[in-house]
Amino acid sequence: MKILSDYGREYFWIVVLIMMFLIGGFDGRIVGLIILISFIIIIPLNIIIKDLVDKDRPPLVHDDKSIKEISLDKSYPSGHASIVSAAALPAVLFFRKSLNQKIVSSFLVVEAGLVCISRLYLGVHYSSDVVSGILLGSGISLLVASNHMIFERLVKKIRI
Repeated sequence: MKILSDYGREYFWIVVLIMMFLIGGFDGRIVGLIILISFIIIIPLNIIIKDLVDKDRPPLVHDDKSIKEISLDKSYPSGHASIVSAAALPAVLFFRKSLNQKIVSSFLVVEAGLVCISRLYLGVHYSSDVVSGILLGSGISLLVASNHMIFERLVKKIRI
């Protein structure tokens, strides 16, 4: 669970983003653009909400030093949950035309779910933090995805 929590957000999803642009074809590029723009919106928004809500993390029962360092920032909403849900949702919506795309999308959803569960398992978030992170990430991603026709025209024009 710690590995999922440590590497399941930035490292994994940055690789997914790059792979979508490089080998995802037209649909992958659309998904990649939606994910990228969602990340650009979610990351600062998550920081602002954490500062406004100012909710402390749960008391830690682990002796792991790296987990204790996490407890310095605030808890609500879960940044991990918002990032992974914002990235998995466009894949499910737009990357499902072939069996291979459906397999990739399913894998991304499972990975996102496991990252969310890992945050609870490690005791660094309350369940409300994770649920609000999922809602925030999904909501921003849906908002960005609602403009997918613009991204389709852009990808066709630029031939990214």
